Amino acid sequence: MQMLMLLLFTGSYTLLMALVGLFFGVKMPALTWTNEIMPIKQGAPVMLTLFCGFGYMVLLFVGFMLLPGWILGFLRYMSCFVGANLLLSVLIYLWLRKKGVARFSAL
Repeated sequence: MQMLMLLLFTGSYTLLMALVGLFFGVKMPALTWTNEIMPIKQGAPVMLTLFCGFGYMVLLFVGFMLLPGWILGFLRYMSCFVGANLLLSVLIYLWLRKKGVARFSAL
């Protein structure tokens, strides 16, 4: 059961971070650059996505160690994060489908 929860968390976290990266890419596109690497590796959306992912993992660890995460147990604690990942993914996906498409087509 724990292995299944780890796989669900990994998949939902990957989906969430991909959508967060796409969200930041649409919000802050890098349209002027001097070489092909600049918008891919050195843009603000890339750095924001990286730091959001790092902060999310710190929240996961600190929440388990200091907050009531260890009282809930591993499965319940991780299932809360899987649910949060999926909820945030749906919200970002809906934003991308509505406002994100309009913003991208206006570029």
